[in-house]
This record gives sequence, C-alpha cells and structure tokens, in this order.
Amino acid sequence: MSNGGRKVKAAWGASKRSTPREAVYEAWAQVVPGEVEPSLFLCFFTPDYSPDEVFSQLNFLLYERPSWRLAGLSTAGIISPRGIWEQGLGLLRISGEGLVVVTSMAKLGRLAAFQAGQEAGEELLAGGVRPPGTIFVFYDGYAEGITPFLWGLYDVLGPDFTYVGGGGGEHFRGKGSVQLTERGWTTGAAVVAGVRGLRTVALAEHGWRPKADPFFITRAEGRIVTSINGFPAREAYLNLVGEKDKSISEIGIAHPLGFPRLTGEFLLRDPLRELPGGAIEFVSEVPFNSAAFLMRAEDLAAVAERVVKKALEFSPKPSFGFIAYCLSQYWLARTSAEEMISLWGEVPYLGFLSFGEVAARGTVPFVQNKTVTVALGRE
Repeated sequence: MSNGGRKVKAAWGASKRSTPREAVYEAWAQVVPGEVEPSLFLCFFTPDYSPDEVFSQLNFLLYERPSWRLAGLSTAGIISPRGIWEQGLGLLRISGEGLVVVTSMAKLGRLAAFQAGQEAGEELLAGGVRPPGTIFVFYDGYAEGITPFLWGLYDVLGPDFTYVGGGGGEHFRGKGSVQLTERGWTTGAAVVAGVRGLRTVALAEHGWRPKADPFFITRAEGRIVTSINGFPAREAYLNLVGEKDKSISEIGIAHPLGFPRLTGEFLLRDPLRELPGGAIEFVSEVPFNSAAFLMRAEDLAAVAERVVKKALEFSPKPSFGFIAYCLSQYWLARTSAEEMISLWGEVPYLGFLSFGEVAARGTVPFVQNKTVTVALGRE
C-alpha cells in the first residue's frame, strides 16, 4: 500500500474495525511505520469513533518521532482504494528526506478569523515552511469564518504554495466535525499542515450550469442571506425554484446558487436551512450585493472521473493523491465509485466526503461547494 523508491513516498491504510483502537492500529500497520523520515499523517474518520480514543492511540504511535506530524478531521465518509465508506478510518502517510512539516490549529468564528489565519501562517513560517510547498487545510464545515481565515493565511504565506483541503460535517444532521493534530483535537476549528518541498497539482470541478436569468443577493452577512431581489430570501428562493410548499432543507442541495467569477466559472453555494424571519442559511459565505443564478446539474456521475483523469494528465506519475468529494454532490450523483477508484491505478491516495472544498494556487484560496477536488503530489 505504498510507493517506496521515490524521494517523496506515500502509503495509505484504512479500517472498518468497530473500536477506535483496533481501527487505528489496523490502518497504522498498512502505512509502513518503520521508516523514520519527516512525515505528515493525514487521518480521516467517521463520527462513529470517539475523537478522544482516536487521538490517544495516534498520539501514542507518534510520540517517539519528533519529525512526524498529524492533521485530519471527522467526516461523513472516507475515500480510499477500497471504496467510499460511511463508517471507517483512514490514514495517508506522506514522507521524504528534506521535507519540513509544520501543523497549526485555530478556532474559527466571525470575529478575528482573518487574524487567526495570519497567526497560523506565521506559525508555519516560523517552523521553516517555505515554497515550493503545499498547505493542507481541514476545517469544521459548520463553523463561521473559514473564508476570512483563508484570506489571513494567504496574506502571510502568499501565492507560491498550493492550498488544498476541505471541511467536515454531517449535512442532514446539522452537525460539524472534529479537527485534530499531533497536539490534540477540538471542534469548530481549522487545522493547517504546511509541507515544504512538496509540490502538488490541485483541480476542482462541479458539473453545474446556470439556468434562467440572474437575480441579485440584496442583503447578506456571512452565510446568512436575508434578501433576494429586495424580497425576503426564503420567499424569493422558493419562487425561483418553483417549490413554494417545500422546505429549504428538502430542496436546497438540488438547487444551488451559482455566482459568476472572472474566470468564467461559477462559485456554488447550497442553501442549508431556513431561519426565523424568512432568511436562509447557506453552507458557506455568500457574496453580498452580487448577481447569482439558479443552477442545474449536468451529468454529475461523470464529474469525479473527469477530475481524476485531468489531474493524472497534469501529473502522470504522482507520489500520492488526495480527494475531497462534496457530500451532497456524491448523494445527487447516485452512482458507484468503482470507475473513479479504478482510475487511480497504483497511486496511494485518501480522501473524504466533504462539506466545502479548497483548491488554489497563485490566487487567494476560497471555499467551494459541490465540487470534486483532487490533488496529486510529488517531490
């Protein structure tokens, strides 16, 4: 389950064992822990497992290796060469001589999120992270402030890194996720792992196109939209969709809003739930005073395969892969993941069903929704 022989090496492991201890040890045994080079361990696990127990087992295994680092989160499902599991735990080990790995954890929130991102960036720089390199970001998808956090991170680190990652959360349960590093775990936070000397290619696609005419978000703050075209958001949205008798939580994932970007692409936002007074909460921050379109899906089942193929064309012999597959996109596609999984060949990779995705290089990173995001790494 490894790609030994490369300067940057990787190995993956996964387990469906019912207890955290058994799951951690089974996955750990598959990631070739006998090597001693600087390493980053990515860990994704479903909410069935106690974060206390997951962390304590991993902490015990990492304790004697000061150059080993950990970053991860809990998620609605993990993705590995063995399939997409809604119960399980996975590890991806990225290691190599000359790599410098530094992690940081910060609480998210509306206030001081930009400053928290700056401080995380400064912590990475102080630990020796420099370009070329990769910045992994894993966060609580239900927490406020991830967008300004990313801006603050970029303000310090700049455009010469690849930024990639995603958020965790359970969509229909309205629950966020756990974030962890080698120093502990928490909720409502963002975890950042910077790796100096690791180059990655990151791509994201969603497979949605606009329909009908644009409208305007006339009042919004963060993730809360209170007015569309000058009318209460709930009333206006349901009129646009043509489903006046249904709730936002029933129809939101099938009718996202799309915001045009200068690149010609669309930034998608899923309505999450209605709030008292006729407002709508979205899964991520919504651009204020901007034009938007109602979006329609086009062949969602092919999106994941297309993104993996494109990434492998850009980087045909990667050392490892990472995938963040939007949870609602996965539900709507209603297809087996077997074809997408077969495209990876012998590449060690790991990923998760995400609640928001991040993929950027040379530009300010931002949270996307409804994408399949793939990153391929090499020395």
